[in-house]
Amino acid sequence: SVFGLTGNFENAATVINEIIHPEDRSEVLRIFNEAIANKLPYSHEYRNLLPSGEVRWILSQGDKVTDENDVVTAYSG
Repeated sequence: SVFGLTGNFENAATVINEIIHPEDRSEVLRIFNEAIANKLPYSHEYRNLLPSGEVRWILSQGDKVTDENDVVTAYSG
């Protein structure tokens, strides 16, 4: 797997947040939250720290998903 994880994850967002390298975590969350607040797409490169100790660089990109009234309902990426 890309993230070096196995199993069934009920809360994928929590699992992904936990594997973001600790030195990158606050910046990743800031960029993502800023995109949500401003209803903008995002693109950011950061490190994941896998359970094995291996570090992998990730390019995360996403954009808003809106309903028929142009209300943001989710982010996809």
